Amino acid sequence: MTGLHLRARRHLPAVALFALLSVSLSFPLVLHLGTHVPGIRGGVGDNLSFVWNLWWMRTALHAHLNPFHTSYLFHPVGVDLTQHTHTALNAAIGATLLAPLSPVAAQNVLLVASLFLNGLTAYLLAYRLTRNRFAALAGGIAYAGAAPVLVRLLGHFNLVAAWVIPLAVLAWLRAFDRRSVGAGLAAGAALAAAAYSDYYYLVYTVVLLAACVGDRWLDVQVRFPRRRANVLSKLVLAAIVLDVLLLVAIAVSPGFSARVGGVLVSAHTTYNERVAFWLLLGAWALTRRRVSVTVRVRDETSIAADARTLGLAAVTFVCLALPLVAGAARLILAGDYTPPQYGWRSAPAGVDGAAFLVGSPFHPIYGVLTRHAYEGLHLNAMEGVAWLGIVAPAILLIEWRRLPALRFTRFWRLVAALFGIWALGSHLDVFGVDTGVTLPGAFLRFVPVVSNVRIPGRAMVVVSLAVAMLLAGALVRVGVNWSARRRALVIVLLLLDVATSPLSLYPLEASRVYSLLQQQPGPGAVLELPFGLRDGFSETGRFDERTLYFQTISGRPMLGGFVARLPENVKAWYRSAPVVSTLLRLSDPACPADWTPPAVSPQEAHDALARASVRYVVVDRTAASARLLQYVARLPLRSLARDGARELYELREPQKKGGEH
Repeated sequence: MTGLHLRARRHLPAVALFALLSVSLSFPLVLHLGTHVPGIRGGVGDNLSFVWNLWWMRTALHAHLNPFHTSYLFHPVGVDLTQHTHTALNAAIGATLLAPLSPVAAQNVLLVASLFLNGLTAYLLAYRLTRNRFAALAGGIAYAGAAPVLVRLLGHFNLVAAWVIPLAVLAWLRAFDRRSVGAGLAAGAALAAAAYSDYYYLVYTVVLLAACVGDRWLDVQVRFPRRRANVLSKLVLAAIVLDVLLLVAIAVSPGFSARVGGVLVSAHTTYNERVAFWLLLGAWALTRRRVSVTVRVRDETSIAADARTLGLAAVTFVCLALPLVAGAARLILAGDYTPPQYGWRSAPAGVDGAAFLVGSPFHPIYGVLTRHAYEGLHLNAMEGVAWLGIVAPAILLIEWRRLPALRFTRFWRLVAALFGIWALGSHLDVFGVDTGVTLPGAFLRFVPVVSNVRIPGRAMVVVSLAVAMLLAGALVRVGVNWSARRRALVIVLLLLDVATSPLSLYPLEASRVYSLLQQQPGPGAVLELPFGLRDGFSETGRFDERTLYFQTISGRPMLGGFVARLPENVKAWYRSAPVVSTLLRLSDPACPADWTPPAVSPQEAHDALARASVRYVVVDRTAASARLLQYVARLPLRSLARDGARELYELREPQKKGGEH
């Protein structure tokens, strides 16, 4: 047996453990692979969008279509999927290796596989850093069961594939060590895997790799030598005292309004005073301490060799990610690029500081209490999870002073701090209260590319990875003289720490009208009523996410739909198209009661729907309003079938002399 096989055999117990852990963390999904999806019906996720992604990849590859553009949603205009959470890597695997499975079963298999790879890649990265299987196993378990990752099983399936981050770091470290062509190609491919998995993970990985390169090339020392107290520091301190007095006065009173030099000055909340307090406190600290930064190049010869590896990996990445790069360029040139739009204080909130303390919402013992705490504190149950466990933070707290002895732990402490601050968002909230502390995240919306990473709390995934690597570093030191029983106890405690309650699932049930729709001969799009246009920013009309799953059965293009970013030109077409725009407005629950639909003759209605390639209409009578049903009754439609609340119609030529439709 070769040395490579012997080395691989040593890791088989870890592989087996992570396989069992992936099934446990997703249980009982393995029992319902083809019939259920994780999440809560009507919840906050985009579960069925990812099933659609996989189905569309199969459809596109079979028909030799561009998988990053579709006319099957928002028909007949179609939409570019470059900015969509297309999960192209998983979808491609589901369309090829998992082709014998249904789209639902393939998606669920990919979820379980992602959980397995999360633990395995973190284990391999920790082993590369520590060369200790026990320490690496502990780090892998901590990352595999990280609450900020597991919460994504409720609906953000793209973010479950968190393995692309440690894989990329591992590949790039290997490329720097070996400096071979093969290693450089692998590093570029690993970064491309992140690009085809999720945009957030691509940006996080690039930032993480940039920090890694900086740590290899530069030795940065930051010191804060004392300054003597001076007049300026005393003046700033006096301003802090006055600000605190004003803050207390406003807090215990209704506030006040006054005119100062003809300008109305009002203070009814303490927000500005809180912001001023922290700014003044920072200014006072700068008057008492100097910031001394020393930067030293570590090894110029090593930098030159690393640069060649970087160049090869970068070229490989661009070549592999060319469809995405070209798609983004096309969107920008066409004016269809859709960046997030929000103001200084309206940016998406980050994780609350209290979320680091209240526990995991999924733990089988205390999870119920945690969920109640989230509700009571008005914390976001999907984007606001920041729990890092009990065992790992406890070990790190005990061993924190000894960690700097291992060089790699300094880097991961920096990563934990950097991404932890990123996750907090633009302003620091603690127990739902805005403290007034303005954080660097407030300025990220002005940074191109990074500004599209608009949900700060997702950076907790990288914090979880950093904690896992630091845990491995701590255990490689203290575990050297531990007995096998003591090591086993730590592993058991970690497994109990990451344990989860049974995963919430909901069944996928399709009306038989979609099977009948699939059997109808000839082309033709379907219009679901009510229908809507939804993206990550807004919704027009009323969109039912189940229609994405129904389309995987009927196989027909449909009007409306969901993508992460919807260009303005698509919305404009739907707002102006005759009959279609009326049906869109009547689908909206907020449609004014006094709004009167424009009058159209049966022939005009037929022609308008035919121009939109509509051949079939499916009406959900439990969701449609009475006014929508009345309008549909006047359209030239012929009923084909009804199953429960859903009725299938076919567009037909109106009778020349009127009559019943």
